[in-house]
Amino acid sequence: MNMFCRAMTIGLSFAIAAIPLTTFAQDRNGDYYKAPRDGRNEDYYMRAWLVVDPTPLNCRRAPGSKNPVVRQFAKGKVIFAEIGESGKLNPIVNDEQDKPWLRVTMEGDLCYVRANSQYIRPNGPGSH
Repeated sequence: MNMFCRAMTIGLSFAIAAIPLTTFAQDRNGDYYKAPRDGRNEDYYMRAWLVVDPTPLNCRRAPGSKNPVVRQFAKGKVIFAEIGESGKLNPIVNDEQDKPWLRVTMEGDLCYVRANSQYIRPNGPGSH
């Protein structure tokens, strides 16, 4: 590899590593929640999520397991976090029991799925 190619590869690696891809975090129970704002890219969240629940995943009218089911998603389905009116993603909200839920928009429907690694996982760059 010549010197120019090596320098470009190193530069590109640093540039990619410096891009914050998500600002969500996960606790030891598998719950996703809003990460503390760091001032750099505080309004960007992972948009695409993969359904990993082996049973159909309920998407509810509002956060909380007592709310009516609007639709269901099968394992392997990619779902998308809802973009707020300001164009910023802020999809994690908590229910009355302080459990996090992901606000989802699919084919015009707005609903909520439990934001836990038992049910969904980030899908895309920076995913684990």
